[in-house]
Formats: sequence, C-alpha cells, structure tokens
Amino acid sequence: MPLVGKIEDIPPAEILIFLADSGKTGKLNFTTGTQEGMIVFRAGKIIYAASSSIRETFGSIALSLQIVTREQLDEALVLQHRSREDKRLGEILVDIGAMTNADVEKILLHQVGQVVREIFEWETGYFKFRNLEIAQFGDIEADARDFIVKSPLDTRSVALDAARVQDEATLQPEPVVDDHDEMEEETPGPTSMAQIMVDIAAPALTAEAIREIFEVASKIFSRGVVFAVHDRSSRGLAQFGLEELAVPPSQRIRQLWLPESEYSVISAVVRDRAVFRGEPDHVRGNVKLTRVLGGNWPTDAVAIPVLIGDNVVLVFYGDNEPHGQPVGSTFALEEFLKSLGKRLGESNQ
Repeated sequence: MPLVGKIEDIPPAEILIFLADSGKTGKLNFTTGTQEGMIVFRAGKIIYAASSSIRETFGSIALSLQIVTREQLDEALVLQHRSREDKRLGEILVDIGAMTNADVEKILLHQVGQVVREIFEWETGYFKFRNLEIAQFGDIEADARDFIVKSPLDTRSVALDAARVQDEATLQPEPVVDDHDEMEEETPGPTSMAQIMVDIAAPALTAEAIREIFEVASKIFSRGVVFAVHDRSSRGLAQFGLEELAVPPSQRIRQLWLPESEYSVISAVVRDRAVFRGEPDHVRGNVKLTRVLGGNWPTDAVAIPVLIGDNVVLVFYGDNEPHGQPVGSTFALEEFLKSLGKRLGESNQ
C-alpha cells in the first residue's frame, strides 16, 4: 500500500526519517510538476538517489573534488572500456591506487547528499513511496551503477545533515496514506535497479565536458566556475584557477549555493537566459560569490548560460581577477557552450 502525500504537508526530511525508522525497502518519488526526484531504500537505508536536474558522473565528481588527476581518470576509463568484466569506475580507480575505498564512499555520500539537499528545497509538490523487493546489483549501465551504494547510507544521518544545511525547522507528522491507492498492487517479484533507475532520466555531465569547458575558458579567463542550476538555486560544481585558502578551492565551490530569491549575476543569467557581462552589483549574492572566489572585487565579470531547450542547466562564471585586466572576447566560449547544451539535450533523449 503506497504512502502518498503533499510536500507542503510533510517535509521531505520527515518522510526520510519515517522510512528509516520503519526499515522500509522500496522507492520514494517526489515531483513538483517541473522537477522529479527519487531515493531508493533497502531496509531503511539509502542505496541510490537521483533527480531530473543535470547529473554529474562519478568521474566528474572525483575530478572536481581533486580526488583523482585527469591522467588517473583517463587511465581508469580506458581500462574500464577494455575490460571484459563489468567493473565500476570507482573499483578500477581503487585498483590502480588512484583513490581509496573511503574516497569512493565520500563521492557516493556527496552525490546522495546533493540530491537530498535539492529535494529539501522543494516547498510544494507530491511524494509517493512504494514497497518493492529490490534485486541485487546487476544489469546496470556502468556509469549509473557507480552511484549505487554497496554499503547503504544511514538515512537519518543523511536527512539530518541536509536539513541542517538548509536550516529547516522539522515537524513530526505521520505520512499520509491515500485511500484511492489502497488497492493498487505492488510490483510482483524482485525489481531490478535498472528498472528503477529509468524512472528519472537526466542529462549527464561528464568530466570530459567539464574539461572541455575549462580548456576553452582558460584561454580567456584566469579563473572560472561551473554552476549546476535547479529550480530555485544554483550550486557550484567545479573550478579552475582559484587561489588556495584555508578551505581548498574545490571544497569552497562545492559548498556554494546561490538561491534564486537572492539576486546575483548567476540568478540573473538563469532568470533572463542571457549572458551577463559587466561589474557585479554589490549585493548579498555577489558578495557571497566573490568571498568564495577570493581576491579583489571584479570589475569585469561574465556569466554564460548553458541551455537545454528553454531551460538553463549550467552557468559558467569567469572574471578579470586576480590580474584586474579587462576580459577579451567571449564569443568562442559562448558558441562552445551553445553546442554543449545541444549535446547534453541529445544525450537525454
């Protein structure tokens, strides 16, 4: 018997904690009408999470967190392609000594945390949980399978951590059972993870795509950042050229979230679906961005959207720091990002 209800009535954090405490196995779907999210549980613990926002591949996260080098990732990808065994990229990177098992778990927790944090931002919509008997790992594309957690994550810890980040007040209501769904039959027999994962398709952002963006951008800028865009916020994904501070650059960027409600050059680009160029206004959102980047206030900044159809999925930001010289022509970068949007859109079809 499915559990269904409205997000505005029961916060997602409370739904997760209820399922954890109940030891449920199955899939929890969220929808806002424009966005979708899914979390898969085994015995109350999270084994997979995804959303309809642009999806980073395992290699992209490992590279942007500076856990592996480009050379190590390239070597592992070649080995994965040539291997006759169905091995995860993370396993191969561990085998060649590029990362540890603890690093793999860090990436998995990071990916799940990002999805959960995104869902926690949704203020309206619907949720539905269905009990499923989930088959063991297998018959899954290697890239997606990298994000299935072998050692399930503690749901309560993930939920509370995401809730703390969002600074949300928590209530204790009981999940609602929709009487209209009481007679709906559960899926018979074990359901494979491959079947579950096709529920939400999202364009995949690979490490190679990030690398291509930075190769073009580095000819124009001394530093740059790529943001992923969700319904109500943009979050930092990767950077190049940022100065080393007490907190490493990749970690600073990964912790940077810019809400749509707080004006910044990034939110302006998402709203207008157009390139921004000029000196950023001294408003809170831009101040937050500049503090994370480090250095002086930029006098010539550029933010360029990557669109799939009419939707902005990524934003590239660069400016004239640390040298203070005017930025040159960005035509080549804008054209490249247009072509990237088309490629990402085609990969999602």
